[in-house]
Amino acid sequence: VVMAAEGSAASPPAMEVGSYVRIEGLQSGTQHNGRYGFVVGREGDRVSVVVAHADVVLNVKPANLVLETQDRTSRRHEVVMVYPNKQTDVRKPDASSMLVSAGESSPLRGWPSDWMQEMRWIRQVLGWKNPVCVSGVTRAASSKPDLMIYLDAASEHCLVNKHAQAAIARLPPWELQKVQNELPAKVRGAVILVYSPTISMTSGTQQFADDSLETSSDFQEQPSAGKLSLNDAAVAVAYQHAAPRSTAAEQREMTIEQLMGAFSQ
Repeated sequence: VVMAAEGSAASPPAMEVGSYVRIEGLQSGTQHNGRYGFVVGREGDRVSVVVAHADVVLNVKPANLVLETQDRTSRRHEVVMVYPNKQTDVRKPDASSMLVSAGESSPLRGWPSDWMQEMRWIRQVLGWKNPVCVSGVTRAASSKPDLMIYLDAASEHCLVNKHAQAAIARLPPWELQKVQNELPAKVRGAVILVYSPTISMTSGTQQFADDSLETSSDFQEQPSAGKLSLNDAAVAVAYQHAAPRSTAAEQREMTIEQLMGAFSQ
């Protein structure tokens, strides 16, 4: 846990769990100034904030937090940051409790338009040490996978992201085989949800690099479904917990749980 010192004595508004905030005015830990995150709890007189740039939960004086508002209904996002909740009931997920952000007032500001630059951007801008791309994630509204997840496999100290783990647990075997050797025991910290409805992989395998994609697959164009709103993304994340299980799905989940450990923190 990082303790960040305050630089302002102004009387702050109440910071409830789930509030989206921007950190400002720190005199120590100044690298966190200007960063966005969600309130996930309290530690004494400080507020616990999870951010995308740090492998810890930051404990910050309320005076150093600025409440931010987000448009959750406009469908204009291709990438959405999904943060871990401190306590999540994975049996009865609620889309309204999902901590998601996107756009200019988020860590994803400046996301590259060239998808081949995404890994480099994640390393350089977010500071993730070992980003891994997981493809093949589905939504209730789509008959084919149209989502990918970037996670930092090197994150060891932040909260467990049970949403990402639930999505990975439901991958079909051929998707899981692509990344099972790269996955950490537990996915921690914020992850990036990428909406990719226009491209589907029909066969083969892929390997992401900083500037290129080596592939032996055939690609097919799918009809564009536009972009996601934050509410759409929250529903998609909640669906990873709520999707009906078949016998095969249960077997796959047992496999990934053995690989990644139990969902408990």
